[in-house]
Amino acid sequence: MLSQGNRKGFEIFIQSEEGENRLKEYKVQHAKGKFPTSQCFVEVIPAPFSIHAIKHDDLNITESDWRCVYHIDGQYIAEYALLRESDSNCVDEIYEEEDGELYGRNLQFIPAKTTDEPKNIHAGSKNLDHIGNIQITIFRGVYKEVSVDLYDESKIETCTLDEKQGKMAYTVGATERHLVEVPEVPSFTWTPSKAKNVNFYRFIFKYRTHVELVKLGLKGKILLKHYFLFVTWTN
Repeated sequence: MLSQGNRKGFEIFIQSEEGENRLKEYKVQHAKGKFPTSQCFVEVIPAPFSIHAIKHDDLNITESDWRCVYHIDGQYIAEYALLRESDSNCVDEIYEEEDGELYGRNLQFIPAKTTDEPKNIHAGSKNLDHIGNIQITIFRGVYKEVSVDLYDESKIETCTLDEKQGKMAYTVGATERHLVEVPEVPSFTWTPSKAKNVNFYRFIFKYRTHVELVKLGLKGKILLKHYFLFVTWTN
C-alpha cells in the first residue's frame, strides 16, 4: 500500500519469503484525519513472510527521520529507524536468546488454537481485539545515535481463541528457530517532531483465509464448493 495525499512517499507491503512474491492487497481503503490510515486485506500463505517499508523520492519532507513501529495481533514486535539518508527497512524475523546463543525465527501464519471453554481463552502475548491485524505506524522526528547495542528480542506467545469466533481463523507465529550470529545495531534516542504531523501515517493489513475472503466478496468462489454442489445435484 502507498501513503496518500500530502503524506505520499511511503509504501508498505508484505512479501512471501518463498519466491519473494508480494501478497495481493484486497479492498484498499484510505482515511484522512489526525492519523491518516491506509488498510487492506491480504490472504494468509503457508510460507514465511516479511514486512517491508520503503521511502520513495516523492516524499515532500526531506529533513526528518522516521520511526517505524511494527505490531502484529496487537503485540509490539519491533521498532526500526528509517533515517533521512535511508530508503527502506524490513522485518523478517524475531530473535530470542538461550544459554548464550542467539536464535532467529521467521514470521509465519499459523492456524489459531481454539477452545469452547471460556476459562481457557487467553491472549498469550497478543491482544485478542487485534488478532488478524498487522499494523505499521510511522512517526516523524529525529534520531540521534548514542551507542551500539546488540539486538531487539521479541517473543510471540501462543494464544487460544473462542472456538465460536475462531473457525478457520489464523494468527501469526514463527518458524522453527535457527542459530544466527549476534548482530550489532546502532542504538538511538528518539525525539518526536514538534510539527502537527508527528503522527505521520498508519498502515493496517487484515490477514484472512481464502474462505473468509470469499465470504467477504473479495475473492471468487472455492472450487471445492462447486464440486460439492455438482455431486449433490447429480445424485
